Amino acid sequence: MAVPAVAAICVIPPIGLACAAAADAALVTIYALSAIIVAVVATETIEGALDKADDKADPKVDPRVIECNLVWQSYKAYVCSACTQADIPELRRLKRACWGSLAMGRRRYLDMRCDYILPGSIEKGSAEKEKNHTKEWQKAVDQVDICDNKPHKPAP
Repeated sequence: MAVPAVAAICVIPPIGLACAAAADAALVTIYALSAIIVAVVATETIEGALDKADDKADPKVDPRVIECNLVWQSYKAYVCSACTQADIPELRRLKRACWGSLAMGRRRYLDMRCDYILPGSIEKGSAEKEKNHTKEWQKAVDQVDICDNKPHKPAP
């Protein structure tokens, strides 16, 4: 069975939607339900990781390393598609929510200064990693702006 293109837009927490067209409503509903399932799995995975980290905490491991890894893994789970003029309003809101969530995760990672905490980033050069992560954060913010401001033109 072919997966509709809309299924690969992003992973977001569940949000309420109201759709006008039946076909569009079906796609958005399918997509929203898959997002709910993924969000639940991601939440359980993070909570499980935190519980395991508490149970097996190595006193030599900086708890900030664990937190930074969880933040990094959570925003890396987002796979967002760009907004287009042909997007129905509901789909555009889903895409915007994906980019907004991604931007917030990247901002949290930067604010926590994780590139100066995680051993992998330190090995590769913290300042350079931070610079690259800042660029990626800005790209996500720009996509939110595009979703907010690109005019809707229905497909012919």
